[in-house]
Amino acid sequence: MDFIRDTKGDYEMDFIRDTKSDYGFSNSPIEYQETAPSFFETKEIAGGLEISKFTNKELTRVVIPQKINGKKVVSIGENAFWEINHSTSIVIPNSVKSIDKCAFFNCTGLTSVVIPNSVKTIGEWAFEGCTGLKSIEIPSSVTTIGSSAFGGCASLERIIVSKTNQSYCSIDGNLYSKDKKILINYAISKKDTSFTIPDSVTSISWAAFSGCRHLKSIVIPNSVTSIDWATFEGCTGLTSIAIPNSVKSIGNCAFSNCTGLTSIEIPSSVTSIGMRAFEGCTGLTNVVILNNVKSIGMRAFYGCKSLRSIIIPKSVKSIGYHAFFGCSNLTIYCRAKGEPFFCWKNEWDLSKRPVIWGYKEK
Repeated sequence: MDFIRDTKGDYEMDFIRDTKSDYGFSNSPIEYQETAPSFFETKEIAGGLEISKFTNKELTRVVIPQKINGKKVVSIGENAFWEINHSTSIVIPNSVKSIDKCAFFNCTGLTSVVIPNSVKTIGEWAFEGCTGLKSIEIPSSVTTIGSSAFGGCASLERIIVSKTNQSYCSIDGNLYSKDKKILINYAISKKDTSFTIPDSVTSISWAAFSGCRHLKSIVIPNSVTSIDWATFEGCTGLTSIAIPNSVKSIGNCAFSNCTGLTSIEIPSSVTSIGMRAFEGCTGLTNVVILNNVKSIGMRAFYGCKSLRSIIIPKSVKSIGYHAFFGCSNLTIYCRAKGEPFFCWKNEWDLSKRPVIWGYKEK
């Protein structure tokens, strides 16, 4: 990406020339007129300027200047374009090295963004909720991508990573760490109804599948050791998923609002079920928790109105507030002969669902 200056006419105007050569696309130049510097609030940081706020909420195409008042723009700051919904296209200059946390959060109108081969860091939730984005191109320069950087991008069909990037790679349009051990982001608008996570994967990142509506079945290999925060949150089409006996923890909101799930078995390898892990799973009718789980988090099964039975092993030492609140059809089967003293929160069974103590299968 190069910059050229047009001095013809009444005003000097900078243009960006984008050849997209990092991806092997056409080298015919695409030129963009820079957006007026007056629409950007900035602050000085090491190396130049940070865009702290974009103030024009009506402009559809935004071309961030390479320089403002003679100083290089080196960073897009936290929340800089927060909910700028009218902008459909944003071009970032090749002076920028970092895109900070929530920089383009909830820019629902955004359909195109050009990330130059100067950016090294893309922060947490940087493009979270950009529901119009269909594809993202990660250049070779990027070394760090924060959690859920592309979470909730409901139209995202593919993530392309430069083949020369040393930190990340793309397989079938999904984002992985270069060694393929971390599945970072599934392109949630893909029309596939089933997906098998590669055997190389040992962990699945925050919100990696969050909001995926098309997948009905996901196979998790026994190489995976943890299911992180909101990994499958809002996967409303998901009806089948087996948690392998390698997983040790289920994170907060991991399966929340998976309304299509009807049953789940927590294997003996799992020691903790996070807060709100299965909250809002309104189709869930049966849950079996095998021995070794020690804690069930606050609101873990909150609002699972179809849930009829859950088996809690003796190993459970703590249950959080409102764990089963709103489970109006639930009978709780506890293998323990009585509630552990001072371990389960007073309101763990706030709905006063029937509890069968000392339960044994016939």
